[in-house]
Amino acid sequence: MNMEQKSKRLERGAGILLPISSLPSPYGIGSLGQEAYYFVDQLKEAGQRYWQVLPVGPTSFGDSPYQSFSTFAGNPYFIDLDMLQEEGLLKKEEILSIDWGKLAYDVDYQKMYVNRFGILKKAFLRWQEKNAERKDESVGIRKNIVDIRKKISEKTDLSNYRDCMNLSDYQDFVDKNRDWLGDYSLFMSCKDYFGGVEWLSWNEDIRFREKSALEYYRQLLKEKIEFWCFVQYKFFEQWNALKEYAEEYPNLVVLDADLAAATKTAIFKKAYPDRHIDCGIAECDMMGIAAGLATTGKIPFVSSFAMFAAGRAFEQVRNSIAYPHLNVKIGATHAGISVGEDGATHQCCEDLALMRTIPGMIVMNPSDDVEAKAAVKAALDHEGPVYIRFGRLAVPVINDRPDYKFEIGKGVVLREGTDVTIIATGLEVGESLEAAEKLAADGISAKVINIHTIKPLDEDLVVAAAQETGKVVTVEEHSVIGGLGSAVCDCLSAKAPTKVMKIGVNDTFGESGPALELIKKYGLDADSIYAKVKAFVAE
Repeated sequence: MNMEQKSKRLERGAGILLPISSLPSPYGIGSLGQEAYYFVDQLKEAGQRYWQVLPVGPTSFGDSPYQSFSTFAGNPYFIDLDMLQEEGLLKKEEILSIDWGKLAYDVDYQKMYVNRFGILKKAFLRWQEKNAERKDESVGIRKNIVDIRKKISEKTDLSNYRDCMNLSDYQDFVDKNRDWLGDYSLFMSCKDYFGGVEWLSWNEDIRFREKSALEYYRQLLKEKIEFWCFVQYKFFEQWNALKEYAEEYPNLVVLDADLAAATKTAIFKKAYPDRHIDCGIAECDMMGIAAGLATTGKIPFVSSFAMFAAGRAFEQVRNSIAYPHLNVKIGATHAGISVGEDGATHQCCEDLALMRTIPGMIVMNPSDDVEAKAAVKAALDHEGPVYIRFGRLAVPVINDRPDYKFEIGKGVVLREGTDVTIIATGLEVGESLEAAEKLAADGISAKVINIHTIKPLDEDLVVAAAQETGKVVTVEEHSVIGGLGSAVCDCLSAKAPTKVMKIGVNDTFGESGPALELIKKYGLDADSIYAKVKAFVAE
């Protein structure tokens, strides 16, 4: 045995053998859903290191896991239907209308074969429809960011809407698994086409894989082939998520203050109820509980509205979490005036300033959902307290690029320019990009930087940009006192004195009203930014 082989040997430890099919399920067979995550938690609590499963390939005649159609493919029976429902690909009543069998301790594979693929095809058709709609939208969005605002305003459910879905994940999966996925999907499609009989009974030309026959059936069964590709995509999406969970964050717990529906921690609660704690309307207590959990080795992720997480609970955050430098993550939602109709009492425009003053606190403000996910992962990987600011208003997807990389304390140059630097954070990044487009039409070259981490600030990038363009504008959905603008000015006054204009909420409270109208009224929309920067450059 060589050294490389030795390095791959498993560490000595105990574990349990449990087939995925044996997990509890109301749908006839165990899946990669909620119960699988429960089992991982139970293994962890019991001090077990390993979960051994039987082969998870698609079964053939006899339904044995050791008799599979493919060495590489996953068993579609294990795709969790509740997860597909959460994605909007299935309806609950569709799932419940099917006879999955009456015996909880037995799998009726005949019913699985007849019913499982039928409902997966419904999910596939809805997935196709959504992709077609979003693909059409994404083309225009990527070409012209100016149209994004109109597309957002036309949506009725802004809280859950994504203007532009990253459509590359599925294609990436197909490309990475091309060696086996195409042949497997063709095989399964042909099997359906020939009535499910063994391949020895198929037409001779395809049985012997004649080139012309392969091409003929690929065209004839194109829709079926894509279905089987979709099924494998969903299987491995859920399979990899479960593995990542088991491997990365078994100690993660989520706390909320009776706001799970609004902050969306209800999604986590549904999947892991044993690791979700509703602390009630008691944010100060919640921070103390999180601090206590952190001392036991847990990774508490605390969620509430920014006004309460940063404002009401400031003393507990400072003294109970930050002072002992405990590993607590604070996810503050509904920040800024874009909270809209909730009004001035809930429109927290002071949270970045408050959190910035706390020694050792990491402060982040992502600009879109891609960056939000990356920020959460970075926070979990970071040892120590972290504050992440989330908005409420739907925003355009900016960071769906293959080369996108999130790093705490590192800003991102989104647009090069020579006349002025616009440094933006949060939802104002999209507005600033649109403003830069308008400035370009007037012959003004604006450099646009996305600062997703307010503390620590990427001072090297800020200084370099200031020296390059000579003028700096900061844009934030936050008070001009103490937030991004103040952080940039602190940096430049010490290292590269530069003329700076701060755009934000000007030492005033907000008011009740539609979010987009408030953004405009307070001068934080693209048109207002454009006019202010243009006048600033002309000075």
